Amino acid sequence: MQFSAMLSSYNRQNVQVLGISPDSIDSHKQFARKYKFKVTILSDPDKTVIKKYGVWGKKVFMGKSYEGVLRTTFVIDSYGRILFVFESVNPTGHATEVLKKIGKWKNECGMKELGMPLNPITPKPGD
Repeated sequence: MQFSAMLSSYNRQNVQVLGISPDSIDSHKQFARKYKFKVTILSDPDKTVIKKYGVWGKKVFMGKSYEGVLRTTFVIDSYGRILFVFESVNPTGHATEVLKKIGKWKNECGMKELGMPLNPITPKPGD
């Protein structure tokens, strides 16, 4: 919910926020309506993407083991490079933590957006 509440802050940083879960598109729509959720949630019922990112695994709740989505946040630039991975995420304060990390990284690199190359290539005249 915090990412949804802070979406305008992410937009100002030119950062797009997406979620992904194995739930159906219809269940995502119902969830978004019920909780006024603004973040786009992608549906991956076959868990193709979820498994490729290594975030499907064993979880334990009240002493019972089961398979599920492991709470993880990836910060990916517009070139598809994974910049940061936050594992075993505690939702409280996490959206703020991620935004601060992105802002600090952009500031240290002198970047305006996540998609700028680390070493920009300047074309030669005539190229």
